[in-house]
Amino acid sequence: MADWHAHGQHLTVALSLSASSLAHSLGPRMVAAGVENKVAYAELTRLGCDQAQGSFMSGPVPVAELNQWLRVRAGAESVRTRVRPRT
Repeated sequence: MADWHAHGQHLTVALSLSASSLAHSLGPRMVAAGVENKVAYAELTRLGCDQAQGSFMSGPVPVAELNQWLRVRAGAESVRTRVRPRT
C-alpha cells in the first residue's frame, strides 16, 4: 500500500506541474481548488500555482462578513506580490 501511496503522490505532483506549465504558457493564472492544509499549499506554490482556494485559507464565510474578509486578504496579497512578483 505504501508503494501505491508514493506512486499516487508522484502522479499528483506531475499532473500539478503539467497543469501549471500549460496554464502559464497560455497566459492565465493557475488556481488550485480544494487546498486543505499547509503542506499542500506549500507544494502547489513550489510547483508554480498562482492562487489557491480551499479550507486551508478559510471555511465558509457569512455574506455579511465577506467584504471585510476580502479586504483583509487583498491587503495580504498586495504584500506578497511586492515581495515575490510573478515572472
